[in-house]
Amino acid sequence: MPLHSSAPTEGEPLPVRRRPGFPSDRMRHRRSKPPHEYPAWSAAEQRVVRRYAAALVRGRYPDALEAARHCRDELDRKVWSSGRTGARTRSLEAVHIRVAQAARKIGRPGVCVRWTEHEKRLLDRYALAIAEGRYLSTHVAAVCP
Repeated sequence: MPLHSSAPTEGEPLPVRRRPGFPSDRMRHRRSKPPHEYPAWSAAEQRVVRRYAAALVRGRYPDALEAARHCRDELDRKVWSSGRTGARTRSLEAVHIRVAQAARKIGRPGVCVRWTEHEKRLLDRYALAIAEGRYLSTHVAAVCP
């Protein structure tokens, strides 16, 4: 005798409950999207991006986001206003990614930079102190000088 009246009787398939973010649902959604939501970057857009990437490498802008803001404004004024329907087809994030990638190709160091010699010496000193038992844990070594 079933405990609940909604329980399936013999011969009925068991109900399948899925969470809303179940991986198969996400994959199905991903496959149903069109392959390219945005148009490819034109040669004129790429020239503007390369120019701002070079200015970033030369030090004209403090970071890639500031260069991307100015690049997007120029794209809005010069490229998108001439012949494209609708204003600003590229988001700030898309322009930021393109400027940062182009700057790395030119020679700007990436986000993960090397440790300096001073930082390495500090790490060695604290690692040795942890190994000798002067600190209870790595967390304590990081918090207490």
